[in-house]
Amino acid sequence: MASETFEQRIERACRDKEIPGVLMVADDNEGNFRYEQVFGNRSLKDPSKSDPMTKDATMWMASCSKLPTTVAVMQCVERGQLNLDDDVTGLLPELKGLPILVKFDEGDTQPIMAERTKPITLRSGGMTPFGTAADPEAPVEYTENRVYSLDMSECSGGAGLYGNVIDYQKLLHSICADDGKVLKKETVDYMLQDHLSAASKAVFNKRLEDPAMREILGGGVMAGMEITHGLGGMIFLKDVEGGRSAGTIAWGGYPNLLWFIDRKAGLSGVAGAQVIPAGDPKFNRLFALWEQELYKKFGEGKL
Repeated sequence: MASETFEQRIERACRDKEIPGVLMVADDNEGNFRYEQVFGNRSLKDPSKSDPMTKDATMWMASCSKLPTTVAVMQCVERGQLNLDDDVTGLLPELKGLPILVKFDEGDTQPIMAERTKPITLRSGGMTPFGTAADPEAPVEYTENRVYSLDMSECSGGAGLYGNVIDYQKLLHSICADDGKVLKKETVDYMLQDHLSAASKAVFNKRLEDPAMREILGGGVMAGMEITHGLGGMIFLKDVEGGRSAGTIAWGGYPNLLWFIDRKAGLSGVAGAQVIPAGDPKFNRLFALWEQELYKKFGEGKL
């Protein structure tokens, strides 16, 4: 019996309801390679009705918003309007005096707070040490004009990012290809540097020894990998055999969306599902298989 292809495997996963459905898209910098497939269903709410996944499906993309947010900030840095190491309370005075959440008490009901002794900067914000409520309306016009100018007609500018995976790939492609449409090459170079201190990186990689932590961070994170943080996502510091190159940036979104940009190989991609909670093991295994398939076909010049 012939071995099962990746497409047959994921179709079986959807048929067996390991996941409801998924949209997967990837391409190379030169326009010679493109993978764009949908599998399964958008919803299983009504088993009596077919609701197949479509290429124009709108998804809640959650923390996939971190990359376009970083792009918007770095555009301001390029124009000299912002400095990554300035205290942001000059722009956002409501952040002055906010304490730091250290942990919760033993009953997990009361927060334990500490006084903040260091300034909140855009650089630290790019690595997500703090979070506040967001205005879903104010960024819309800016992001549509400046960030989603790549014919990304199906992405919102706020509300935690609702959009279309194929649209999102346009942003990944632009950054991977260094086409200069949203950011200068030297800006992207800077974003993809190691922005963690040695101590922070050691703690982060110690946490990655926990399989549950690796699951939360997605199917591209395996045991033994050395990872740091850039601006906008995790940076993989070593080549992965048959997969990501050193310097690849990757992140995802809570409902099991995962993306990567491998500038060295010239390949980027995103897979989108709507499965909660984050870090679904079955989705992660399928994403890892997809990534292996992508690099194999890309290396063979197929698709």
